[in-house]
Amino acid sequence: MRFFSVAELKALLDPFVTPGGGIVAFPRGNFFIILDLAANVQRLLEIKDLVDVNVFAGARMELYQPKVASSDELAEKMKRLAEATRVLEQERKRVGPNSIEGSSKSE
Repeated sequence: MRFFSVAELKALLDPFVTPGGGIVAFPRGNFFIILDLAANVQRLLEIKDLVDVNVFAGARMELYQPKVASSDELAEKMKRLAEATRVLEQERKRVGPNSIEGSSKSE
């Protein structure tokens, strides 16, 4: 884990563990052990890799398994979200350290 604590990632991934599986967290070492079917362990690790990135550092996040929405509808919403995130990151890079948030003017 790089940007999330083990407890945060465990809480995020727990809903995706198959019945009979589990995630055992070890906060002192900042690692966890996933006990599940091999295919689901791979899926959980892929989810972890997708969310444990700097752009989400400090963010509160929850993941849900869709029950009703179509995959096309969800894909379109995810594309819009990804584009908005990309635009926001570009704007942050453009504004740079002299932005209002990051500037400190001495008088």
